Amino acid sequence: MLYFLLIIISAILLHKYSSNKDKPGSNRYYIITCLLWIIVVGIRYRVGIDTLQYETKFENTEGMNVIQIMFTAGYEFMWSFFMYVLHSLNLQYIYLQFIHAIIFNVLLFVYVKKISLTPSVSLILFSVFLFFYFETEILRESLAVIISLMALYLLYKGNKTLRAYVVYYSLIVLAILFHSSALIMLVYPLVLKIFESKFLVPKLVFILLLLILFATPIVDNFIDTFVTGAVVDKVDAYQDREISGSLLYLRIIEALIALVVAWVYSRMKNAGEYRRLIRAGVWFYAVLMIGACVKYGIFGRLVNYFSILYYVSIAELIVSKVKNARVIGRLCCLALLVLFLYQMSRPATLVSGIRYYNKYLPYTTVFDDTGFEDRVNFQNLQ
Repeated sequence: MLYFLLIIISAILLHKYSSNKDKPGSNRYYIITCLLWIIVVGIRYRVGIDTLQYETKFENTEGMNVIQIMFTAGYEFMWSFFMYVLHSLNLQYIYLQFIHAIIFNVLLFVYVKKISLTPSVSLILFSVFLFFYFETEILRESLAVIISLMALYLLYKGNKTLRAYVVYYSLIVLAILFHSSALIMLVYPLVLKIFESKFLVPKLVFILLLLILFATPIVDNFIDTFVTGAVVDKVDAYQDREISGSLLYLRIIEALIALVVAWVYSRMKNAGEYRRLIRAGVWFYAVLMIGACVKYGIFGRLVNYFSILYYVSIAELIVSKVKNARVIGRLCCLALLVLFLYQMSRPATLVSGIRYYNKYLPYTTVFDDTGFEDRVNFQNLQ
């Protein structure tokens, strides 16, 4: 119930911001929404499967130095260092939650306001489709995602000069130190020209080559030969998490919807200063969604880096002045909502080997932190 209420309140505040955008003081509605999200996420008690895992690791690292934490917790350096600093200050886990909520949400709201023509609708879509997952589940990865997106924004703002690329790759290295999946952003600039292009053929050729690569043993052989250590362990762990049955059909439908959104958005005119950034991002999202139908364990993780751009593009279609684009955008959004609600209603066994990320656990705060053993049971669903 609280999540539904949060969406309603956020929608009202963001609508007020949008309606009074040209009036003095309108930013206060935007800021209040950001503060609301920070508070709700920051004071939660053991909500989110990964949150349970992080809290357990955090409590078990008491008295360790940063080197011991790195090797014991099994996380990338920056997250381990983050835990170490808080431990050294004798702070509880709630402070980690709050600091994470502040960093992520402030960067998210700034980023969306910078690149989107309709930040209000973009954030409403985020609150529906991505809020729970990004804010309470993939804590390390959500920081890597938002840092990567800010790096991409600065790359375009700097007109892709040498200095802009230095800033971009510096931030991507920082993102990788939070979560190794950000490695995808190291190679993303190499294919930007393909996805910035208005032409469809290069994109279709890229998709075809990708499917050929991952439908054959070529990539697996490459990983076995050239990739070693923790990265290959992570890749192997994700590859074991494959999908079948009803979820595979859902992913195929989602991939088709993503292709439609990418195609329609790429045909739009006057899509804003950062049109090329969003257009390339939504196309790459569609490509990764197609890949997820073949190798869900790998591509299903990488889509997180472009999902915010994807919903920004849908938001701009929804409010487009072009009738056809507006109708298609709204139909795609409705279809995604139906699929989302269907997945929420399914049992945890829908994906074998994957923790039940998208189940909305009952919300409670740190001020009422007793009697919630059911969260431990949820954590064991893997």
